[in-house]
Amino acid sequence: LSVGLQRVKFVLPVATDRMYTYFNAMLDVGVSLYIGAHTHDYERTYPYFSNQTFQRIESPYSSNRGYLVSIIEGVAGSDTSLITSMPELNDYTASYTLNETGFGILTTNANSQVVYTHYSTRQGVTDSMVIKK
Repeated sequence: LSVGLQRVKFVLPVATDRMYTYFNAMLDVGVSLYIGAHTHDYERTYPYFSNQTFQRIESPYSSNRGYLVSIIEGVAGSDTSLITSMPELNDYTASYTLNETGFGILTTNANSQVVYTHYSTRQGVTDSMVIKK
């Protein structure tokens, strides 16, 4: 399982050619989970495939299926939120929070799986997903 960690400088809610370029480059080197951070709210995508499509596949995911799951951990809960930048939810968004502060925890276990859990400071666990190797 390959995990890409980076501080992002673009906003995921707008599916742009630049986003596709980054996602395709990560798929080319075998990355199956991308975790970024930004000042907007938390968002997780459905799996992305290299033909610029997202499929509504639910967790648990598999790391060897040729797709990428993207998580943007927007812990700031800032005014640049999904509700203002994306009034209608995009088809590729699997989970999100609006105007919340929080944090994410990435854990691994002996069963060769990665678990990512997002916590809201007000609501507790708001999203969790598993990727199996």
